[in-house]
Amino acid sequence: MGFSASCLAAALLLKRRLPVGWTLGVAATVTVLLLLSILVWDVFPTCFDAETGRLLWSRPVAGVPASPPEVPQVTADTGFAAPSMATDGKGAFAIFANGDVAAFELDGRPRWARNLGLPENHYGHSSSLLAWNDFLLIQYDEGARPRLLALKTADGETAWEVVRETEISWASPILVRQGTADMLILNASPAVAAYLARTGRFLPRFFAPRA
Repeated sequence: MGFSASCLAAALLLKRRLPVGWTLGVAATVTVLLLLSILVWDVFPTCFDAETGRLLWSRPVAGVPASPPEVPQVTADTGFAAPSMATDGKGAFAIFANGDVAAFELDGRPRWARNLGLPENHYGHSSSLLAWNDFLLIQYDEGARPRLLALKTADGETAWEVVRETEISWASPILVRQGTADMLILNASPAVAAYLARTGRFLPRFFAPRA
């Protein structure tokens, strides 16, 4: 939506004032095309060359087993693909507002895809992914069944899953090394909590409830 907003702001920033009708028309067209690309054309994820900006590949995420037929309600500032993708240097991973998770080879070939269940989230899911060793770590703090998952990057199977007692969260997990152990730190209400990245074991000594 950022380009649409830029079109609206252009008339204020340019010395020559653009016609309001033209500006609104361009913004509306770009917004419609963006929504169609996400909901109908399935053009995401997309990969560009970091040095030249050249489009390398664009792959649809469609036909995911158990993917819900209904489109989730999200706010305009969140959208349907708010989380950042993740990579472990061997593959690329993406998650969407309807709970679809997809993995691709670096050349764009699909590796696997699965659905985590339609999240109960009034703004839309936005927690970014984290690739660690052979796991894809997902903070899925939605209203019905908030949880932390580790999916195997090779095939998408669940390595471990921890149900969390928390409210809906839009934060993203971070990885911290403590001694020889890698920990996941998750921020949500009512607490900041830590888990072992390898097993998902909750670490109560790092549990920090909010005041």
